[in-house]
Amino acid sequence: KGVGLKITSWKYPKGESLGELIEKKSLYPITILNYLTNKMKEKLFSLNIIMLKDFEKYNPKELKSKTNFSEKEIELLLKEVYEVLA
Repeated sequence: KGVGLKITSWKYPKGESLGELIEKKSLYPITILNYLTNKMKEKLFSLNIIMLKDFEKYNPKELKSKTNFSEKEIELLLKEVYEVLA
């Protein structure tokens, strides 16, 4: 007799695996970005920017002000974010 637990893994069950759920809901963590350094990740985490969708809360000027990243860094960062979310 089962206890009602549902097994979920990266590729199981078909249609509801972790990978598929992440893609369906666009729940990509910022750690997938190639451009970010560890220092940049720490700064974004401190601002509670954990998922790529969290960037939607800010315009480039706000991000620059809150992170102290250069304009070029913000530009490259957002370019990669938008490419993943497209």
